[in-house]
Amino acid sequence: MPLPEDLKELVRGRTGTCLRDWMQEQADEINSALEKIVDIHLLAPPPDKPLKIEPISFDQPKPQPPEKEKVGLIRGLFSPEMKHRTEEDNDRRYSAYLKASKLWDKLRHLNDRKELRRVEKIK
Repeated sequence: MPLPEDLKELVRGRTGTCLRDWMQEQADEINSALEKIVDIHLLAPPPDKPLKIEPISFDQPKPQPPEKEKVGLIRGLFSPEMKHRTEEDNDRRYSAYLKASKLWDKLRHLNDRKELRRVEKIK
């Protein structure tokens, strides 16, 4: 059974309005992107002024020395094996800290050299 003419007109009117609104939104979105492209020169720095370039600092935190685990007097006296194991653990952690610290120094030095070259190249 077909729809009556008054309902057809009502559906056409609402659909047309929705479709027009949707098409306008799409057009606005496309135009907005085009305006950004057209106005991109406004974001560029003036060509007659030198660029302000700063080296990027090395942002990784320096490794912290480990805290030594202490062996209590009683445990040290009655359990020399425990004392020896604790001292070995302390030595192992300190050795790992020294390796990490050397690596950090090397990476920081490489970063500083790379940043200086980058800044000199741009200037």
